[in-house]
Amino acid sequence: MTNRKARRQAARAGVRHGADAGPAVNEAFAAGVRSRAEGRTLDALDAFERVLALSPQHAGALYQLGGIAYGAGRLDSAKGFFARAAAADPGSSEAQVALGAVLHLQGDLEAAAAALEAALGVNPGDSDSWMNLGNIRRELGAITAAEAAGRRATELLPSSALAWRNLAVTLQEQGRAGPAIAAYERALRLKPDFAEAASGRLFCLNYDEERSAAGVAQEHRRWGEVMQARVKAPAAVWPNPTDPDRRIRIGYVSGDLHTHPVGYFLAQVLEAHDRSAVEVICYANGARADGMTARLRAASDHWRVIAGLDDAAAEAMIRADGVDVLLDLSGHTAHGRLSLFGRRPAPVLASWLGYVATTGLPAMDYLLTDAETAPPGSEALFTEALLRSPHGRFCYAPPEYAPGVAPPPSAAGKAPVFGSFNDTLKITPRVARLWTDVLDAAPGSRLLLKWRSLDDAGVRSRMIDQFRHAGMDVSRLDLRGHSAHPRMLAEYADVDVALDPLSFSGGLTTCEALWMGVPVVTLPEEKPASRQSLSFLTRLGLADLAATSEDDYVARAATLARDPVRLADLRTTLRSRMRASPLCEPVAFTASHDRLIRQMWRRWCAQRS
Repeated sequence: MTNRKARRQAARAGVRHGADAGPAVNEAFAAGVRSRAEGRTLDALDAFERVLALSPQHAGALYQLGGIAYGAGRLDSAKGFFARAAAADPGSSEAQVALGAVLHLQGDLEAAAAALEAALGVNPGDSDSWMNLGNIRRELGAITAAEAAGRRATELLPSSALAWRNLAVTLQEQGRAGPAIAAYERALRLKPDFAEAASGRLFCLNYDEERSAAGVAQEHRRWGEVMQARVKAPAAVWPNPTDPDRRIRIGYVSGDLHTHPVGYFLAQVLEAHDRSAVEVICYANGARADGMTARLRAASDHWRVIAGLDDAAAEAMIRADGVDVLLDLSGHTAHGRLSLFGRRPAPVLASWLGYVATTGLPAMDYLLTDAETAPPGSEALFTEALLRSPHGRFCYAPPEYAPGVAPPPSAAGKAPVFGSFNDTLKITPRVARLWTDVLDAAPGSRLLLKWRSLDDAGVRSRMIDQFRHAGMDVSRLDLRGHSAHPRMLAEYADVDVALDPLSFSGGLTTCEALWMGVPVVTLPEEKPASRQSLSFLTRLGLADLAATSEDDYVARAATLARDPVRLADLRTTLRSRMRASPLCEPVAFTASHDRLIRQMWRRWCAQRS
């Protein structure tokens, strides 16, 4: 969320609140405004308190005190002052806007939205408030209402790149890759160096079924060339000792060091690193922190927060830490810092975990992957050198609260149920047609889709229309929205066979389905993002669930759904298979991971020598 306007309003005079309140009041208020403008905060506080002693409902003084508290990080106090100012002067929108900003920072999204709606009732032409309201509505899951607010912001301020980028994020949440890409491109026409919009567009290209793998790679490559030319990188000189066998320092940079797929996959690796060989520093580029953050921090030798630091300051921190190998875990996803990597802050740079495709950044030396995701012959799709791990890209850490495996629905004599708990952005018209064919090949079967955006009536309606247009009898469609993670995992009890999307296959979603005993049918194609599930299935000895064509996908899915013996066997054995494989064996996986890191380091030492 952008709170630029709220911060400006919290810092300026706001003299309309309380004009003509009497000479003594006006004089004290003016003195407070002057003191605050000159940075004399204590004098300003004293003046505004004198105002309130004479006029307790003076909206201007209340607003100013709220701004001082806001600037000092005392959010509860700021909230109280802004709320009182809004009540004292309901004809002004400024206090409501500032109140909405505070409430948003405190995580009270419903109240923040209500405050902004009240402000817009007074000043419906405030484009920043529409933009912020759209962001809050999106966080609340009211995606259709978020789009309406976002579009109103672009109508009021069509030259705002930020407004178009925020709208693009909302369209992406709706599962509409094409319109999202168009909105990102509009933002970039207005602001060509808008890094977040550029990365958002590249991220969405991975989902676009109209784009070839080579075309997506080329777009990343073009971005990388432009980005590298813009980065004012210092000389690539490092004092790191060139001893190939010494204990080395590894840095992980991510905006997702919390309850997020990156957190789930990273946790066990941090805990299993051989500390006699490596020292680990995590660089957190996000403000969110939770129980997973605490676990990751406890498993790190050092923890740094770089959110809010510019690239030069973050680079200086990394250089001062003496990092030897720096790994990016975000790529072009939210909170990524690829521009930091463009400055070459460490001798060796690598992409891993958070982004399956190429970053396109010339400075990025390596991509850690596997032979299924990036098979031999696919090197042209990457600007990085590929290092393939025999143990795959990920190490899955099943949550302790995962419920036990339940029998498949068909075991009770019911018709088979196919399911997908993947992001609706992955469910394209082509996927809808393919899954309709699967249901036609399995008479009486049903399709269960679950994703948080399906709580929104507009998203649900669009999804139903998409499957109706594909020829499905939509009475066979079961749409479910958000639920807490334990409950979501338990809902796999309602699925016999999971169907993998095409352009962007499941990652954590596929691991969770398999952990809950549900086999996954996939169709790996040329795009690296389409091949993630193949990697997991191969390591479990289930490569036969990977189809070779759309017709083969339909046949394999329908055949599996009609095979109660195999379904029952998979239901009861998938967890033990996973436990016995590198997919869930952190010691073996991390040993392989560390060997690749050591290989990168030795190459650099040899080049320096």
